[in-house]
Amino acid sequence: MTSYPDEFFRKAQDAVWSMFTDPTSAIPKADALAEEYADRFAGHQVRGTVLFAFGQAEEGLKAFAAGSQRAQADEAAFVFTDRQLKGQETVDQSLQEVGPDIARIDMLYDIIPGGPFKLPQSMTIVRLDDGGLALINLIELNEAVRSALAGLGPVRLLITQTFFHYRYIGGYLEAYPEAKLFGPLAHKTKPEVEGFRYAGYLSDDDPVAPDALEQITFEGHAFNETAFHHPKSGSLVITDLGLNGKDPDSVFYDFYCWLWGGHGRFACPHYHRLMVTDRQAARRSLDKIIAKGFTRLLPNHGHAVAGEGGQIFAEAWAEVFAKM
Repeated sequence: MTSYPDEFFRKAQDAVWSMFTDPTSAIPKADALAEEYADRFAGHQVRGTVLFAFGQAEEGLKAFAAGSQRAQADEAAFVFTDRQLKGQETVDQSLQEVGPDIARIDMLYDIIPGGPFKLPQSMTIVRLDDGGLALINLIELNEAVRSALAGLGPVRLLITQTFFHYRYIGGYLEAYPEAKLFGPLAHKTKPEVEGFRYAGYLSDDDPVAPDALEQITFEGHAFNETAFHHPKSGSLVITDLGLNGKDPDSVFYDFYCWLWGGHGRFACPHYHRLMVTDRQAARRSLDKIIAKGFTRLLPNHGHAVAGEGGQIFAEAWAEVFAKM
């Protein structure tokens, strides 16, 4: 990919972020970006994404086509094929053992319904001392996931770590009625999860599985995320506190990581600098997490990072603080 100026990333990120914070401005911002960078690939790609998000699929496809015409000159690696535009990308959903008493299952989910907008997401499975299971970051409970979980042990805990992740809770509550659901305190007033039977909300003062997991709430941050450290395997389980852009499982995810500063590596997306509400509290939380001495990172988005996970996580967050 040929280089783009910092100003492009600022405007592109603003257009995408506006989809969530100021929806009426998102399309005009994307239109202006594509016009300003009319001879470049990525501006049209951003515009197509925003248009699709607001139900303008036909115009979105035209924007992607305009980008594709400029892709070769831009050395772009994020061009959607017809198969991807139809949402036909897939991943292996078999159980992955990543350490003692800890495993993962992957999926691709539609961040924007329809089209090629698939992001990788992984659920972490932890075996508790009583032989039961804790499921962290719930993914779609399809037949592949049911089969992978079958025979592993009774599902005791259902855990969602952060404010934004709740889409699949209902299916697990129905399938595993004896399991206890825990989520961030912010879910207590979140309309989308009203009616779900929470056993409690994540608090460092009352850990949900002290025999197997250590938990650290990342304070001073809008996502209200709780990180989990699994001492037995030296793993840190996170949801949105970072993503791994290496070996992406979808073209859109490759583009997404590039746009937010995580192309080909583990990183904290640049939007995190906007999410920190209390720099000192966030810094203290980060120090607590790093002090756990973990070596493996298990992000919800992207593949596991083994070997120097603690150092890589610390360096990624140092970039965030440097940009604030």
